[in-house]
Amino acid sequence: MKHKLIIRSAAYSTNSPMFFLDLLYIISLFSIVVNIRTQKMIDIFEFSRIVAFPIYQNVTAQPVSDPEIIRKNLTAQLTAPVRWTQTIQNMIADGVKDFTELGPGKVLQGLIQKIDKNATAISIDSL
Repeated sequence: MKHKLIIRSAAYSTNSPMFFLDLLYIISLFSIVVNIRTQKMIDIFEFSRIVAFPIYQNVTAQPVSDPEIIRKNLTAQLTAPVRWTQTIQNMIADGVKDFTELGPGKVLQGLIQKIDKNATAISIDSL
């Protein structure tokens, strides 16, 4: 069954409380739809029963090895705040010294060096 989301058009001023209520309602509906679809996509993937190394996920900023918790956190990451600074700080506290950013640009490399000037961060544009 296909569902249609109908967004009504209104002539509200952007200063109107009704405009913001409509906007919040639309955002909350969109969030629900995205979560349901993402959960379905995540459920398709097979996660190994044994994780070779801990994965730091932005939703908790902690290392995770349990495939079911990794799966649950992937869905939560869509709407939860990104805990980037805490994630990098926890990785450094756990002994990580070298970071590699894959892809164009050096944004993450710069952010890591702002968090800890002693960390080594490099960027690789392509493999």
